[in-house]
Amino acid sequence: AIGNDMRDAVELALDHLGRKMGNSDVKMFYEDDTFKPAVGKQKTEKLVKKDKVHFVTGYIWSHVLMASRNSVVGKGPFMITSNAGPGPVAGKLCHEDFFSTSWQNDQTTMAMGEGLRMLCIKTLYVVFVIHISRSPRATTCSSWSPPSDLINILHTPLCHSRFSVSF
Repeated sequence: AIGNDMRDAVELALDHLGRKMGNSDVKMFYEDDTFKPAVGKQKTEKLVKKDKVHFVTGYIWSHVLMASRNSVVGKGPFMITSNAGPGPVAGKLCHEDFFSTSWQNDQTTMAMGEGLRMLCIKTLYVVFVIHISRSPRATTCSSWSPPSDLINILHTPLCHSRFSVSF
């Protein structure tokens, strides 16, 4: 899973750095949000309040990050996201205690929409995972199409893995 890959990468980097950053020893804490916003928020609060971490990072899913954000931002630690990029944190919820190393979720679909427009694609069937960025992604994709174009959008549950039954 992507979370394991991220953890392994951090551990490898820390091993190469002698488990130090600058002259400071580094102690890592790991938690699993199980793809659930409520669990992610609970684990984040534990890291901030009980473990008193200086950084909270590793969020993969935007809906988990959004549920956890207020437990970190403005509370002392610095929040870094390496994958999740919900639009609100790039806009009205932007904060000096938050940093993204990846992208804002809408960038992918904006580029896709522009490419479709340039290729004069008139009909499209889009499958989106249901989570925090559902509406912006669907809107971004459809915003590049003239009103006469047909766009069908199917939203699937996060755990959905057999798409053939959806069509």
